[in-house]
Amino acid sequence: MFLEATLYFTPFVYDLNVIAIIYVSLTTTKQIAYSLVAHMNFVTIGMFSLNIQGIEGSILLMSSHGLVSLALFYVLVFYMTDTRLNLLNIMEV
Repeated sequence: MFLEATLYFTPFVYDLNVIAIIYVSLTTTKQIAYSLVAHMNFVTIGMFSLNIQGIEGSILLMSSHGLVSLALFYVLVFYMTDTRLNLLNIMEV
């Protein structure tokens, strides 16, 4: 539908996503939720590759991202309730 626009903006989207991956990876040391944002940038790069491997890889990454982040937050909540620890005090928010 927007093939011309996609082809025109692909280099810009690639550059923007690579910058976002580097920036998010360097700035999120204690914040788990924000570090997961970098995975979605890889999904965008895969979608804009416009080939079968990129689209299938981004779909696989979206699915695994959902399962892994769900499991990660489940473990964090279990750890918080088990140790009666408040993560907001630990992260100094």
